[in-house]
Amino acid sequence: MGKTIDFQQQKDLRVWRTVMEELRVIQNLEPWTFLGPEDTFLYLPKAENRWIFFRWVPAAPNEVVLTVYPSLPAYRKSLETPQTYRESTRNFIESSYFEIYQTKAEDIPAALRAVYRELGVDHGDGLWPFVTYKRWGYDEALPQGRHLLLLENALGNLFMQLRAVEAKPGSVDFTKGEMCVRFYSPDQGMWVNAAMPYNLPPKDPPFLQLNQDSTHVTQPLLDLPRSQTLEQVDFDFGWLDDSDRKKMEEPRYFPMITVFTDHKTGNPLLTYRCHPDELIECAFHQWEALIQQHGRPETLYVARDETFGLFNDFAQHIGVTCRQVEHLPTTEEYFRRHGLV
Repeated sequence: MGKTIDFQQQKDLRVWRTVMEELRVIQNLEPWTFLGPEDTFLYLPKAENRWIFFRWVPAAPNEVVLTVYPSLPAYRKSLETPQTYRESTRNFIESSYFEIYQTKAEDIPAALRAVYRELGVDHGDGLWPFVTYKRWGYDEALPQGRHLLLLENALGNLFMQLRAVEAKPGSVDFTKGEMCVRFYSPDQGMWVNAAMPYNLPPKDPPFLQLNQDSTHVTQPLLDLPRSQTLEQVDFDFGWLDDSDRKKMEEPRYFPMITVFTDHKTGNPLLTYRCHPDELIECAFHQWEALIQQHGRPETLYVARDETFGLFNDFAQHIGVTCRQVEHLPTTEEYFRRHGLV
């Protein structure tokens, strides 16, 4: 019987070879010698509407970490300053980034060592590139598939930015609030590296809009009577903090807990446990079950941008007002009481 060929693995290995070469040429530039920790680089891909940020972060004496944020929301999350352990843990779970730094061979996880063996990479007693990917709802792991391709594309363009900044010192005045932006100019028919003010656009939360074919879902709920006992409800999601996880061996995820509570009494109404990739499906099934059990409430309160974008249109279609507030004491108390973050 012939050997089974893992075509995705073979494709990933080809991408890894390019990533290793990109890291080599970036390291040869020694960008940490002419950049500071607050110096920001932004790359705008031509093929998709995405903002990719880069930062060099000092981690220890003579150690610098290159952090790549694959989206504007991911970069915004990195700017938050958690004040408590729970906030810090939640920030980590909901963050998304690539981290790259040099470390000793014994610190390289087995999955990455296997990649290096396949590529014939051997730094002996020297420092080895450590590459990890953290995505929303998941633990750190080895980048694969489309995530690895994104990193390959990002690093290639970062190299072009670094080379441009090195060639023209002062072309980007980071000390005066500028950042280096790389984008494709249709007018010039070429890629441009330019100095631009460090200004982030206003928050634009994801907005889920129901299409016209959704009446088979909304109409039965709209036909249900208004609740006589439940006028206002709160919704939020929290996480189980799985502290016994194996880093880098597999893409482990954090279980998500979604909860509806009575806005006035704080009593939990419905709780579901789900996979982070299933938030939309889980929340909608839970929402339908709540209305079928209690009737339609007057108001649904949420605290997050993503949950407001998730529910607002759906709520309007069934005559419920969705309001976003700063805090939800009822769900926060539920999470604290059950050890969730």
